[in-house]
Amino acid sequence: MAGVEANTGGTASGAGGARAPASEIRRITVDDITMALREGADDFRAMPAFGMTIGAFFALGGMAMLWLALRADMVVLIFPMLAGFALIGPFAAMGLYEGSRRRDAGRSVGVSDLFSIQRATTNVNIFFLGFI
Repeated sequence: MAGVEANTGGTASGAGGARAPASEIRRITVDDITMALREGADDFRAMPAFGMTIGAFFALGGMAMLWLALRADMVVLIFPMLAGFALIGPFAAMGLYEGSRRRDAGRSVGVSDLFSIQRATTNVNIFFLGFI
């Protein structure tokens, strides 16, 4: 690939050969984790319907899958089905991220916003990664 170099602490070439500064890689500290948990708890207190909706979806979905497997006498499929169901988590988290983003921007937040995720390139990439 012409014009692209590995990020080895130097700079990377962009379009037209312009040099972009290298990304800084920070170490995660206990303070970072504490801050993230505190901000998540603040978001939950401010908009509990978001977390409760996703929690209910996972609880009811998991119980439905368990019930279907038991009803069809396919007990051996319970673990694979539930493990696969957990892969939906990153998609569900996108709704939580959108609610947090809207709250930080001072916009109103409702349960319907769970499904109106911003059309950002990152979100589209996450969707297609999970789809694959």
